[in-house]
Amino acid sequence: MVERWRAMLVELRAASGTDYAMYAVANRELLDLAMSGQALTV
Repeated sequence: MVERWRAMLVELRAASGTDYAMYAVANRELLDLAMSGQALTV
């Protein structure tokens, strides 16, 4: 999960211009990462 997020960050940094769809996907990935971490601590 963390590796997916790191890969997404690399893609965001490499993207030229503003691609709002990419930010939406990144936001969803970050939410998934946060939720997976929360499930482990409960």
